[in-house]
Amino acid sequence: MEKEAYYDEVETLEFQPSCNKESKVVPEIVEIEEETDDELKGVNCGSKENDKNEDVYVAVGKDDVHVLKWVLAHVVVTGARVNLIHVSHPISTPVGRLWVGQLSPEQTKIFATEEHNKRKNLLNKYIRLCLDNKVDVDTILIESSETTKAILNLIPLLNMTSLFMGTKHQNLARNMSYNNHYDNRYSDPSSYRERRSDFIGPPPAHVGGPVGGAPPPYAPPPYVGSGSSGSAPYVPPYGGSSGPHLPGSGYPPFEPPASRNFDVGRDSRGPAPRGRGSVGGGSRSSDLGGRRSDYHHSNGGDRGFDGNRGGGRGFSSGGRGGGFGGGRGGGRGRGTDSLDFLSLPKQEFRNMVPFKKDFYIESPSVRAMSEQEVMVYRAKRDITVEGSDVPRPIRWFPEAGFPGYCLDVIAKLGFTEPTPIQSQGWPMALKGRDLIGIAETGSGKTLAYLLPALVHVTAQPKLEYGDGPIVLVLAPTRELAVQIQEEALKFGSRANVRSTCIYGGAPKGPQIRDLKRGVEIVIATPGRLIDMLEAQHTNLKRVTYLVLDEADRMLDMGFEPQIRNIVSQIRPDRQTLYWSATWPREVETLARQFLRNAYKVVIGSQDLKANHSIRQVIEVMTDLEKYNRLIALLKEIMDGSKILIFVETKKGCDQVTRQLRMDGWPALAIHGDKDQSERDWVLSEFKSGRSPVMTATDVAARGLDVKDIKCVINYDFPTSLEDYIHRIGRTGRAGAKGMAYTFFTQSNAKFTRELMKILREAGQAVPPALSAMAHSGGSNFGGGNFRSRGRGGFGNRSQISGSNTIPVGRRW
Repeated sequence: MEKEAYYDEVETLEFQPSCNKESKVVPEIVEIEEETDDELKGVNCGSKENDKNEDVYVAVGKDDVHVLKWVLAHVVVTGARVNLIHVSHPISTPVGRLWVGQLSPEQTKIFATEEHNKRKNLLNKYIRLCLDNKVDVDTILIESSETTKAILNLIPLLNMTSLFMGTKHQNLARNMSYNNHYDNRYSDPSSYRERRSDFIGPPPAHVGGPVGGAPPPYAPPPYVGSGSSGSAPYVPPYGGSSGPHLPGSGYPPFEPPASRNFDVGRDSRGPAPRGRGSVGGGSRSSDLGGRRSDYHHSNGGDRGFDGNRGGGRGFSSGGRGGGFGGGRGGGRGRGTDSLDFLSLPKQEFRNMVPFKKDFYIESPSVRAMSEQEVMVYRAKRDITVEGSDVPRPIRWFPEAGFPGYCLDVIAKLGFTEPTPIQSQGWPMALKGRDLIGIAETGSGKTLAYLLPALVHVTAQPKLEYGDGPIVLVLAPTRELAVQIQEEALKFGSRANVRSTCIYGGAPKGPQIRDLKRGVEIVIATPGRLIDMLEAQHTNLKRVTYLVLDEADRMLDMGFEPQIRNIVSQIRPDRQTLYWSATWPREVETLARQFLRNAYKVVIGSQDLKANHSIRQVIEVMTDLEKYNRLIALLKEIMDGSKILIFVETKKGCDQVTRQLRMDGWPALAIHGDKDQSERDWVLSEFKSGRSPVMTATDVAARGLDVKDIKCVINYDFPTSLEDYIHRIGRTGRAGAKGMAYTFFTQSNAKFTRELMKILREAGQAVPPALSAMAHSGGSNFGGGNFRSRGRGGFGNRSQISGSNTIPVGRRW
């Protein structure tokens, strides 16, 4: 079973890892989901006869009495040591079950009293079971001092070595996460502390302590998956490996917000949310407002979501982040724009080993095309080309000369003929020349560069230990990077070509392991890749095929300094493919600096224009009218199909989602303040149709590949017409028909004339109100704040985190 569980010391304590116990046979990890043990009797959990002194670590939470019962019956014997890790679980509130860390102190007092009593009773049950089975309990870690006081009368009976109380539930939850990676090589105390500091910063103050003045105990030894060396089985409650989760609750199985990954990325725009930090690893306010720790010390907490490093390490003494979030603190710390000034080591490109990059062999059927046939083919598909010695387009997949496994996957995916960008882009890319590709979203650009990349990789010498990737794909957002890798896996697995996805908002550990093992293709967002290069987890010396996907979006998001730094690490004779949906001046300027003797292929016009398969409806209104119109529109078009609603700000996105759910619409929100696990879950719910309405900021406007979105609603008009084109491009993909509704207000009046040009070019009707606004300058339309139907608006943001947790009410 390919799972890993790492135990770290409780962060509020300082003690050493175990180094004096004999290694035992590691039994299989068991996932216990049922109240009965009838199905578990055949599971190999170690020999009761041979493992007399085996230690067992059990993570407990909610009503897991049956977990401990089963462990006592099948895993341990009399005299064994049982280590209980008590994990905080959600508590009931009027808006559903929420993690304790999501509540303000006042709300915690109101809603948590009953749950604290439940925990006391539960822990009493555990201890009684251990006493009845004559099991010696070595150590207990408890989430709250109140719970600890309730069991003090049982401590003498247990004859325990140590009891640790008052630890934060974030720390206990982190014991079950993938964020800390230790093994027995680091049993030396000094190296252990040094390695710990590398991961999560210096240790905080000592706040716990042993019972009766006993010296601090040894930390639980790590368990590293089945078949690895270790000394204790790990029994996760309900089989959850990504953090505590309440089964059957309908809520996403990601870690509680207070214990989310503390090495989050900095790969999307916007400053890090403010947060005061916490003893257990920082905090973030995101969509919560008042969720903050009672402590001000931060030793490796969240670096801020979707912004430059912030909201973590350090107060004002030069640590990374600063206690007030955003940037890297005061004193000697780097500011929020630190990546702009980051300079990676200069690379020497002398004595470079030559490599092959021209693989194109023109098929006889393509060679037989006359110049007239080529011109007709390109004109019919609106293909424009520039460059010298431009190859003819291919008309059918076999004409590209791809290996048989690529053609097999293409056939399984149901594709019948190449898209225009693939038809002309594949021969260009396979010839080894630099390439500029400009095409609308949903035109098949991803495969236009991925399949030539596979051909390129298989022709290069195999990777050796310490080598970096051969192909590097840079993408602006996590979602796009993940979707690119999904396509790479479909084709690369057949050719034994390994790929990995490097992006912020996810734990670095698995990404580092992939890079250390060696992968031929790396798909990355610029910020996280800079992190990896800084830490020397990889290098770009072997990169000979570079792709910049959605280059215009990366420049919009301010990634130009990072892109320049990354490209400076790559050999200058590489092949570079530069893909964009638009061709503004800054994109053209960067292309001229990075590319040499490049082909250029344009599908359609370089001017802004919308997909003609999408029906565009512009409705002029005031801000006060938006929500009522949204509800009326949903009633008209909602038939179970997917609807994507764009809102300009994160706060507005949460507000709209919260109100929709209260009004009975199954909406979920996705934006830059959501961590990666929640964003993945929201996308999964949306793609599967379980939540057919999704609200989003522009973080989802690019790279979101959901092929059956029926309708896009621009609740707020974007800040640029390029973003408008990309937003509505989420529907009408791959030749399908789509609908796009846009709410247009007086504050958007500066876009009226250009918007009217886009509508006319696409053959869409221009509403009279929009024409009137163009002539009047928008002065006839009033503004206003967001209001719901007769409810006086949303007011201030709720103290409860996450509009996605609001129960769906009854529709009006």
